[in-house]
Amino acid sequence: SENQSEIIELKCLLSGQSHNLPNHLKRSIAWFIASAAMMRCHGYKKPISMLIHASGKVSDHEILTKSVMVWLKFADRSEIISLIKDLLDSESKLLNKSNFLEQLPGYGRNVIQIFDYLPYESIRNEVNSILSQISHIGIDEDGEIVYHSGIHVCEDNSNHTFPGEGENNKRVIYPSDEKLENLNIAPLFVVVGGNTLSRGLTIEGLVSTYFSRKVRMADTLMQMGRWFGYRRDYELFPRIWMPTDTLDKFMFLSELDYELREEIKEMKLLGRVPSEYAPMIK
Repeated sequence: SENQSEIIELKCLLSGQSHNLPNHLKRSIAWFIASAAMMRCHGYKKPISMLIHASGKVSDHEILTKSVMVWLKFADRSEIISLIKDLLDSESKLLNKSNFLEQLPGYGRNVIQIFDYLPYESIRNEVNSILSQISHIGIDEDGEIVYHSGIHVCEDNSNHTFPGEGENNKRVIYPSDEKLENLNIAPLFVVVGGNTLSRGLTIEGLVSTYFSRKVRMADTLMQMGRWFGYRRDYELFPRIWMPTDTLDKFMFLSELDYELREEIKEMKLLGRVPSEYAPMIK
């Protein structure tokens, strides 16, 4: 199956048997570029991010970071553009303003406020600008963080210190409000990592997530999941690429959460207290 071939391709990449990015990882990066371009065209000025969580091993993060940078810098530009066009066509049919609001009739926002998809011709220049510079976050001779209009590829794990603590500047560092105002354009970040990204760190403007890490425990998935809730303005854009078994676990957890909430509501209506409610295992 396509799901299994993706896992094999990823294993080959991380073991050094191949230097090719798996197909769905390419698609997730292409969607990030497309979303960032559309959001910029809509006037969005805050940071926009992608999360790649494929392994808990620091050595794997280094391989993934280098591989992503090489593909973004040296891949045939037409390959990336072709992926963007294909995704714009397919994803706009799967989720649009109409069926989004059908699913969430009480969402409570004016439909006009939600960013809509844009045709490739409208974002072409922005896509070229995004692909024009691929690097880690820069530090100038005065030790100041420097951002550009392209993609900042970050490797965030326990091996790296923040600038000021050492010489490495691979970790994700979002700009201060002052720097953001001076930049006057939404800065872009592709963040590769594992446990340090799973708990506690906010990934700002998250629109694309590639989550292929094997998860054995359901509660661990809840902690690692970074895709909960819709974001104001760009509600239509967030996407997640994950294995089928991980999706099954996530759906199980979602149903469990929903059922528990409904039972709590029923208890309240009946006037019962928690001590009357027996422990249950689904």
